[in-house]
Amino acid sequence: MPKYKFLGKPSGARPTYFKACCIEAEKGGSYGYDHPGYHLFIHIQDLHFEGDIDDKGYEELNKLIEKGDDNEIIEWFKWYLPRCIALVPSRKYKSFLKGFWRGVEEDR
Repeated sequence: MPKYKFLGKPSGARPTYFKACCIEAEKGGSYGYDHPGYHLFIHIQDLHFEGDIDDKGYEELNKLIEKGDDNEIIEWFKWYLPRCIALVPSRKYKSFLKGFWRGVEEDR
């Protein structure tokens, strides 16, 4: 159970592209867990528009990005996209976040 209680509703979403990226990273392919982190960020707006992440959740993520707290961002994923973050071993969160932040930087 996540450490933080967020306002929005959790989602059962787990996009196929994300699962495929995680499988590749797990097998030691040419990409690490930064690859799924990057792709999940660049498609997070699609999940919002498709209704997988509600408005409150999307707003909370944007606030956490502004704050820059990695731990809270991981907790956000545990709350809103638990099926996604479950594919990322906790020891690989740093790599996942590296890709996530690369997506953020490219989006600015």
